[in-house]
Amino acid sequence: MNGKTLYQLGPPKHQNDAFSRRHPPMPVKDRAKIFAPFAALPPYAKALNRCRKKAGLVRPAEILEDMAAQIDMNLKKLLLLLEKSRNIPVTLSYFIPVSGTSGVIKSCRASVLQADAAAQTLTFVPQNQTAVCTIAFSQLYRLDLN
Repeated sequence: MNGKTLYQLGPPKHQNDAFSRRHPPMPVKDRAKIFAPFAALPPYAKALNRCRKKAGLVRPAEILEDMAAQIDMNLKKLLLLLEKSRNIPVTLSYFIPVSGTSGVIKSCRASVLQADAAAQTLTFVPQNQTAVCTIAFSQLYRLDLN
């Protein structure tokens, strides 16, 4: 027999021979167990989460609606204050992305130099520092006017 003929015949059929008596067909309900999903590396995911916690990394949490409303209200007040003067003192918490979707939440007292409503950015100088920082409004977790 050649390969084409074997292909046309299909898989061997074992009916009431020695092979079928020693190896009965698997019931359909048991076949699904073979293909059931499983977590191949659960210890790896746990170790990764432990490393994130040691490094202080967090995933950005959804901001609750009442928190977002408070941030919006304070941003509007801040924009009005910035029309009159610069270096508005604030206390803020914001998310700094580090790797992928993980990052660090940093809190500080700062002086706001500029709030750009069009670009949705906040430019500030943290207290006791000279470096100017710019973050997106979406990174804010808390904004309190002092």
